[in-house]
Amino acid sequence: MSAPTRPAGPTRRSTGRRATGDPAPVDCLHRMVAAQAARTPDAEAVRHGGRALSYRELDEAANRLARVLLRRGVTREDRVGVCLPRTPELVVALLAVLRAGAAYVPLDPAYPPARVAFMAADSGVRLVLTRADLAGRFPDTAVPVDRLDPEEDGTDPAVPATPADLAYVIYTSGSTGRPKGVAIEHRSASVLMHWVRQTFDDAELGGLLAATSVCFDLSVFEIFGPLCWGGRVLLVDDVLALAAPGADRLPVTLVNTVPSAMGELLTASALPASVRTVCLAGEPLTAALAARVWSRPHVRRLCNLYGPSEDTTYSTWAEVPPDGGDPPIGRPLPQTRAYVLDPDGRPVAPGEPGELHLAGAGLARGYLDRPEETRARFLPDPFRPGERMYRTGDRVRLRPDGQLAYLGRLDDQVKLRGYRIELGEVAVRLAALPGVTEATAAVRPGPSGDPLLVGYLVGERRDDVRARLAETLPAPLVPGAVVWLDRLPTLPNGKVDRAALPAPTLGDDTAGHATLDGTAGTVAVIWHELLGVPVTGADSDFLALGGDSLLAVRCATRLAAATGRPVRPGDLFAHPTVAALAAHLDGLAADPDPVAAPPGAAPDGPAPLSAAQARLWFLHRLDPADTSYLLAFAVRFATPLDPDRLARALRRVVDRHPALRTVFPSGPDGAVQHVGPAADIAPAVAPADPGTPLDARLRQLAAEATRAPMDLAAGPLLRAHLVPDGTGDALALLLVVHHIVCDDWSFGVLVRDLARAYDREGETAAARERPAGGPATFALAQRDWLAGPAGRRAVAEVLDELRGAPDLLDLPAAPPRRT
Repeated sequence: MSAPTRPAGPTRRSTGRRATGDPAPVDCLHRMVAAQAARTPDAEAVRHGGRALSYRELDEAANRLARVLLRRGVTREDRVGVCLPRTPELVVALLAVLRAGAAYVPLDPAYPPARVAFMAADSGVRLVLTRADLAGRFPDTAVPVDRLDPEEDGTDPAVPATPADLAYVIYTSGSTGRPKGVAIEHRSASVLMHWVRQTFDDAELGGLLAATSVCFDLSVFEIFGPLCWGGRVLLVDDVLALAAPGADRLPVTLVNTVPSAMGELLTASALPASVRTVCLAGEPLTAALAARVWSRPHVRRLCNLYGPSEDTTYSTWAEVPPDGGDPPIGRPLPQTRAYVLDPDGRPVAPGEPGELHLAGAGLARGYLDRPEETRARFLPDPFRPGERMYRTGDRVRLRPDGQLAYLGRLDDQVKLRGYRIELGEVAVRLAALPGVTEATAAVRPGPSGDPLLVGYLVGERRDDVRARLAETLPAPLVPGAVVWLDRLPTLPNGKVDRAALPAPTLGDDTAGHATLDGTAGTVAVIWHELLGVPVTGADSDFLALGGDSLLAVRCATRLAAATGRPVRPGDLFAHPTVAALAAHLDGLAADPDPVAAPPGAAPDGPAPLSAAQARLWFLHRLDPADTSYLLAFAVRFATPLDPDRLARALRRVVDRHPALRTVFPSGPDGAVQHVGPAADIAPAVAPADPGTPLDARLRQLAAEATRAPMDLAAGPLLRAHLVPDGTGDALALLLVVHHIVCDDWSFGVLVRDLARAYDREGETAAARERPAGGPATFALAQRDWLAGPAGRRAVAEVLDELRGAPDLLDLPAAPPRRT
């Protein structure tokens, strides 16, 4: 039976602690932090930029503010809003509310004012801790923390409180269009904190990045997890701040974020070398992303965390090994039970899919002032009379190893970049717009291949849909694209047929590129290459073309390399049009250490190798038969492919991307790279194997295809295989490429262009995309940079750091050392 699953068994860690299923002592969050402040008063507790608070300073500041709240009439279990930017005062305010015996309601000042006003009114906040410049948003309840008397008594007010008291209320998206407040008690949060102590050691907690909005429950782990156990909270505006110049100097040891954001950090090479532990939550974690995390040599630990707000942030977790296949969501935390049940509430057999139900000490009190919705989701626990369980709406199965595998949702709830979104709430807001008669929302692949929230509307067409929604919805709930239809497709039962909703068209697919010069031209080319749509003029808008915060990181990285200026992801939102961004970049001082790689055509003659390519070429020369750097990627399709048409599409893609036509012969001065002419790469058709599932067949063929070496000097460095399913239909494509010309992010571009070339076979040459830049272009720019003052200075710094190091590192080795 799949109910209940047991908590994770004892695991040994280097600290000597043990994680067990024994009940942890429950307490109040603020008392746990106060106890730690008494143990390590002078240790650093919170850092933001160049400012830090010790545990003593944090403790006394929270006590002073708590006394202010008490004088203003705050009593036990009152709700107090906290609307502050991400500075140490935010942490002080959260603690102060708890020490006054109240529960905090996080109100992110970056949220639309209408959304913040709704949460404040719905939760019935008595007061709102905020800043003077934000106080006007709360005319009757604001308490500006920057206008308080610094001489206030800093001793603990010692307000009576019990672990059963309310600690905080966090709002989640609601299917009816009204967000719901999830009410969490101290005892539930303290159980989570004890799991943190059992699971993470002092070094990991010594630099925990707090990058999540306080309106999102991951923030409870990021802020209170370190503070309860002597760690340090490193406050930043968001996790993508790690991609900003100078962020690598942050002493971050543990990063806790959503998989999509981690993917962008890895693409931008922005995961600090100090990071030892990566925790991913809020979205499904893929094996491919796990492999990318493990490819960073400084990472020692990868954890996959799962849990809804209704069960206090995290409910199950798994340690993901470097070669562990599809990551599970693991086993329950201590004092948590997980049931896998059928629609009638009966346990399913192990390995069979069912709905995940959660029970135990982490359950929320319920939805604030929503008794009917609370009863619908928090059900009596049939396995523990008198207790409750929470229906998650998530499909899972119990694996043979006792861990849970996540299979998807049973309803219209989705998660984008870790934010829980009820499509019904988005549809309700769309339908409320003037002139709209029908509306719905769905998630579709965006131009970069990442999920994109799309709004579908029927009625009087208008151009301000996204702007109007942004007035009331947080940014993750605002559709990235809007599609107007004559009517919504429906199923026989009258419900919207989401599968029949058309894909969004971003930009003007029939128009060519605008002729733009200088920086504007560079911006347009990079936007086109990353967004996958034409950029038709100086007023083209990054957001309207499908850009988002994750794509902004990629664009900023590319623009910084191309222009030699310190571009930040936020610049694409502050200056969203081509013209505005180009003007902003032209006004910036040049970065003193750029690696300029202007996009453009590949050089005609031989070019040098980049540093990364030289390393791979050297390893190939050591052992030409080594296949360690052959990458295999598989793409599955819903309908059978036409092999001839696919071959023609593949030729177009190879013709567009010089990297796929590059070879690496030896010249008189060493290896060079040379871009050859386009050539036909006819996909080989693998024999059908009716007895083997397609996924297993792909793994088998990938293993075989990556055992055949590639000749870097002669090429080709790309192979393609069509893989049929059991009926003989070609439903999958296996691509094998050498790492010297491609990586996993580049593969996403390759697949996007291949799909576009296949779908648009009859397109005229004039409408086709311009040639992409290639690795030779970058290598030339890198050579020039190394020869310049910034490059010479960087090399000198490295040599100085290595001065006195041994010529040969004398470590024991099993095989003979190769030279």
